Amino acid sequence: MPSRSDSHVRIGVRDGKCVSIDEVERGLGCGCTCAACGHRLIAKKGKIRTAHFAHAAKSDCERMGETHLHLAAKQILMDRKEILLPDFRGREYLTTSITSSPMHKDLYQHAKETVTKGEIVLMDNIREEEGLDGIRPDIIFEKGGRELLVEIRVTHATEKEKIRDIRKRKLPCIEIDLSRTPRDKSLQELEHIVIGDGPEPAPRTWLSHPKGERKAALRSTARKEEFVRRIRAARSKLTVRGAYGGIGSDVVDHCPVNVYQGRHQIRIIDCIYCEHHVAYFGPEDEELHGELTGRDDFDVVYTNCIPKVVLTPRGNRRKYYPKRF
Repeated sequence: MPSRSDSHVRIGVRDGKCVSIDEVERGLGCGCTCAACGHRLIAKKGKIRTAHFAHAAKSDCERMGETHLHLAAKQILMDRKEILLPDFRGREYLTTSITSSPMHKDLYQHAKETVTKGEIVLMDNIREEEGLDGIRPDIIFEKGGRELLVEIRVTHATEKEKIRDIRKRKLPCIEIDLSRTPRDKSLQELEHIVIGDGPEPAPRTWLSHPKGERKAALRSTARKEEFVRRIRAARSKLTVRGAYGGIGSDVVDHCPVNVYQGRHQIRIIDCIYCEHHVAYFGPEDEELHGELTGRDDFDVVYTNCIPKVVLTPRGNRRKYYPKRF
């Protein structure tokens, strides 16, 4: 009885090479075997069901689809010697203020830009599953004397320990994700998915990109310095908005432009999105806040609110001038 995965597989293995169901003879004459269990395969090419490979004898093997997909992907890369490299953005310096304040919109837009643009690259040489001091990637590309490691994901993502070793040795590496690629793809259809030159390339990400990470680090540092410069330049104008304990840590008191629950106050989340907002320092920004202000607290909002005439409880009009930074 055929295994449950047989009906999906259109790629077989003959003499160590992946072949499509359309390239072989019908029946046992296909000469193919299952790379997962080693048993003979039969090419079923009828008039009703879609042509596919199946185990010739009863088998409990359920890994043929995944194994053949992985082998075919490596074979395609070996034959074509080219691959679509993904964009790289890297880790960026982004505080709540930068992501939400209209004042820092330019910094946020800059952070969304790619550090290195992805493109299809033709390689000089390629090696398969060669050990590199304990690391054994699926594919090793060579271009201009430099190496690029490629991991092919079919069932499981690359192990975290392996990624740490790759990054520690500062080797560039990408992972091509075929986990959601249908197992009934032909070899010809799979080629464009793996290489990335078709309309629906397989997802791919950088597991390690030393050059891109250096560029991203410089850009992130520049963004942080610009953020700090803006705050320091506005020190004489900024207003301290401490949390109002009577209502909750997410509410700031004495807001001159908003009334909330009958008082001149505003929720921090609304204050952050206000056009007068300049900076918000949450728990993750406590250290930076201390460097800038000498204060050791957090959940503090700084604004450039203008003084506003407000009514006292007795109905007298007076100007409210917030405390200074």
